[in-house]
Amino acid sequence: MKVQKIWPVESKQRTDTFIGVCSDGKKILTQYQDDMAPDCVGGEDELMFLSLLKQKEAWNDKCKSEGFLSCVIGHTKCFPFHKLCLYETDNRGNMLTCRFGEHLSFCIDFECSRNFKCPNAYCIRISSICDGYFDCPGGSDEYHCPQRVIICLKLFKCREQHLCDKITDCSKGDDEIFCNMKLCPLKCSCLPVAVSCLNITNEDIHQMEKDMSVVYWSFHESFFSTFSLFELRVCDTIVVKITSSNLRYICHDTDVEVVDVSHKLVHATFTHNKIEEISKRCFPKLTAIKSLVLLGNKIQSLAAQGLLDQINMTLLNLANNMIATLSKEIFDGLTSLDCLNLNGNNIVQLEMNMFGHLSLSLVHTNSYHICCLVPGTTTCSAQKPWHVSCDDLLPNKAVIVCVWIISVLANIFNVISLLASERSDSYEVTKTFISTFDLAFALSLIVILVTDMCHRDKFIAFELAWRESILCKSFAFLSLFTSMMSCCTVTFLSISTYLTLANPFEMFYTTRKFSLKYFSLFIITNFTLVLFALLSFLFLEKRSLLSNSLCVLWFATGDSYTEYFVAMFVAVLTFLECILLFGFYFAIYDVMKESTKKHYTSERAKRDKRAAKRMVCITVSNALCCLPSAIISVLSISGYKIPSLALIWTTFFILPINLVINPCFYSFYYFKCGSSE
Repeated sequence: MKVQKIWPVESKQRTDTFIGVCSDGKKILTQYQDDMAPDCVGGEDELMFLSLLKQKEAWNDKCKSEGFLSCVIGHTKCFPFHKLCLYETDNRGNMLTCRFGEHLSFCIDFECSRNFKCPNAYCIRISSICDGYFDCPGGSDEYHCPQRVIICLKLFKCREQHLCDKITDCSKGDDEIFCNMKLCPLKCSCLPVAVSCLNITNEDIHQMEKDMSVVYWSFHESFFSTFSLFELRVCDTIVVKITSSNLRYICHDTDVEVVDVSHKLVHATFTHNKIEEISKRCFPKLTAIKSLVLLGNKIQSLAAQGLLDQINMTLLNLANNMIATLSKEIFDGLTSLDCLNLNGNNIVQLEMNMFGHLSLSLVHTNSYHICCLVPGTTTCSAQKPWHVSCDDLLPNKAVIVCVWIISVLANIFNVISLLASERSDSYEVTKTFISTFDLAFALSLIVILVTDMCHRDKFIAFELAWRESILCKSFAFLSLFTSMMSCCTVTFLSISTYLTLANPFEMFYTTRKFSLKYFSLFIITNFTLVLFALLSFLFLEKRSLLSNSLCVLWFATGDSYTEYFVAMFVAVLTFLECILLFGFYFAIYDVMKESTKKHYTSERAKRDKRAAKRMVCITVSNALCCLPSAIISVLSISGYKIPSLALIWTTFFILPINLVINPCFYSFYYFKCGSSE
């Protein structure tokens, strides 16, 4: 393998080039020409800038190259973006990049990459710290420095500058540590204790020296398919970093004996690769590892006890992977883990008490479910949405008992209502349709109760899977569909009652054909609208799960446009229904008054009164059940954060109570009226 020597390193002598552009014969450095700082008495070295100042029209930016900025717009003096906010001077003390410091403007909030940030100011090179010169405003770069300042090669600072000369100059031998690496591998750049490689392969690693004392290994944009920390076989390695190298597998092969273990390895970073799994005991015997960064990979599988040997690990970064399942056994052995990063993972399946054996102080995640599972003393980054809680699906016994009573009674009454069919008129068709839909909704309540019972005290770990399930989506469909059908049914009954009373000799409004025609229209319309809303949420917004565990779409959580429009539609539909009903009631009242005057003792007047009473009962019950959901829809649209308990009572009690009341009015009250008729 070809190698290049790195020791000794000889400093390169800089050769300055002068040009004579000044009218008085003075010569200036080439790099000082057209730098917008006049070095000639007459300004002959800045003719471009002088002509620019004389222009009256707007100046055009002449730095067209990508990644370059102008010191002054209109001038050809450009600098690369990485020089922005970086203060440097040449060996004559003149500022580099832009002579008058235009590149140092607006640097208060600028982040310095690999450089030192002067407080509320620009950046300086690491080598400028403790060099005996004030480079930061106020001289903060020279605070807390040793009395004897030594500037060492390649940005290193030591107590003596004679590194690796086999003479111990530092009292603790700092200048002679890690000096037995004499050769630097090809495609790598080397410092006394660090190696950084670009575009290398597994074969290149195999050919490297096995006795190199390297503290820091860095591989970038290389071509690895597999990589084992034991391939380096170096005893002094503390940090290993592999980035953007198409790495797929990093775990140790269990069939291969572990030799030359780097017990000193403390930090391991494998970012933006293609790692897919962490197998059991991935890094055997590497007990000194304190941080493991696996950011931006494709990890889907984390085996139980995958990090069992890393008993001293304090930081684990698994952000931006494809992890869907977490179990307690994954974190076995990580008794010292302090910070865990799970951001950017679509975690669906969790386990209760999965963090109970850890001493975590900070968890980064975008999933509030994980925050519900961490110990109370742990700081968790995810904010719990206002419309959810960490409790069970049905939070207390009062809700459970009420929902059980309503669901059982609703199923019984609606079955009786369907079986008790004696006539084939318009009213019977209406009763059959509404009882069928109410029965379907009542059965879905049983599913909710069974789900809560099966996952009692551990629902938060199952919540994501529940929201993604077909059962949850079916409940969302039925709850919205039955609410809309209820509105349509009550409106239809009001209209048909008015038409029947107003036209007593016109029997078409009481026929089965009339009801079937309009109910078919209602069903098709409502079914299409609700299905479109649900599909819009799942496909147009590309969501695989509903945004709340109540599985409803009629209140806006702020996370979905579909929920916003559905909530608005439900609110408008409900309030419009109430306005129409009041209008028809007044109309029915006028018709009944006329009927009473003409036929006060007749049987028809008595039937009209009974029909009106029945309509009032049915409509009032529907209005009382639908109005709360409409009010919640309006409040959620306006941004009001409704307590989760209010949502639960509305979804599982107030709305479903109509399932019990409807068959009572449609069937039992109907029998009473029908027998007298």
